[in-house]
Amino acid sequence: MDRNIGKKVLLAGLLILLILFTTACSNSDSDTGSTDKENDPKKAKNNELTITFRSGGSTNQGLINWLNDMVIPKFNEENPEVNVQLSPLEVSEGDYFAKVALLLQSEDTAPDIVTEDTFMVNSDASAGYLEALDDRIESWDGWDKVTDTVKKGVIAEDGNIYGVPPYNTDTRGLWYNKELLADAGVSVPWEPKNWDDIINAAKAVKETFEDDVVPMWMNSGKATGEATSMQTFEMLLYGTDDPLYDYEEEKWIVKSDGLVDAFKFIDTIYEEGLGPNLSQVLNGQGSSIAYQQLMPEGETGNWAGRYVANR
Repeated sequence: MDRNIGKKVLLAGLLILLILFTTACSNSDSDTGSTDKENDPKKAKNNELTITFRSGGSTNQGLINWLNDMVIPKFNEENPEVNVQLSPLEVSEGDYFAKVALLLQSEDTAPDIVTEDTFMVNSDASAGYLEALDDRIESWDGWDKVTDTVKKGVIAEDGNIYGVPPYNTDTRGLWYNKELLADAGVSVPWEPKNWDDIINAAKAVKETFEDDVVPMWMNSGKATGEATSMQTFEMLLYGTDDPLYDYEEEKWIVKSDGLVDAFKFIDTIYEEGLGPNLSQVLNGQGSSIAYQQLMPEGETGNWAGRYVANR
């Protein structure tokens, strides 16, 4: 297990973004991308515009404040007749995508604006749920300030733009508690060169603190959705020579040495007792437990849920 750790931080392909809807039902207007006023969701809802996003506890409180304090007041200055309603979904990360998918199946329940991860854009655009924003973006000078890497995340296979990145994106790095690692005899600043260095540091933390500290946090449960598949699994896979998708063949790669090595790393964490207990990691709020509770309170040695690994 000698995978090298890269020092660069990659811009996440999973950018949270706002998507503007036409109608949610599959009809001639959604298929053709019509934006005629008689099919305007705002008008159909008596000038009410709904914004849906994932909430729960302190999750996305920054987004709520931004919308209430800045975006909505400015919007209402020019559109005083529109009643903007925040419609947060207090569900786990994994359940959020399923809930949104159900909402989009009917124009009676579909929000006008919704936050999505970029990996959902193409499927929702293909289903006719999203309005292409190309014409609108032409008159928006902010689009030129968006990096090309971010733009790719909101462009579907048909070449049209279906979203804009309004409030945040992710970076990937290996987070660690300096005090805990130093007490465990690990040199700080800690600069692991490969996966074995990470495993050895976690073992040192376990030997020093026994069950009082989670040596290595890794999002690993189904309930945390892409926080598991992307922030744990894909970060490991990026440290190998094997991709997840073959763009030339247009096929997913389901068998490779890189896949096996990534799974072996995850298996080692749990077989060696270096990961969180199952009641924590299988919880839909697992990510929040890690960065809102365990890390601030010094109860985890390092958080591997967000690291970039390169060969």
